Amino acid sequence: IEKALKVKSGLSKKNSDNYFPASFLEENLLDALKNADLVVSRAGSMIMELAAFKKATILIPYPYAASDHQTTNAKYFKDKNAALVIDGKNISPTIFY
Repeated sequence: IEKALKVKSGLSKKNSDNYFPASFLEENLLDALKNADLVVSRAGSMIMELAAFKKATILIPYPYAASDHQTTNAKYFKDKNAALVIDGKNISPTIFY
């Protein structure tokens, strides 16, 4: 989260005001989803909420999840044109950008 906050500090005021990095959302998850234009997330249990809110989504499956279930979840969403998927094993700033 420290790196994301540093990036935010370098953005223009307009962009900074609309950028809310968070390492983990619990109590305010639904509010964050309601207000988000784009969600970047792992492909774990909360992906159904992303589908329910019909949000533009980039999924980065955690490559070491039990039985690789996050890759399975992400593939399902990708196959339904419901998310863009970036391979978590090869993530880098360049690939993400």
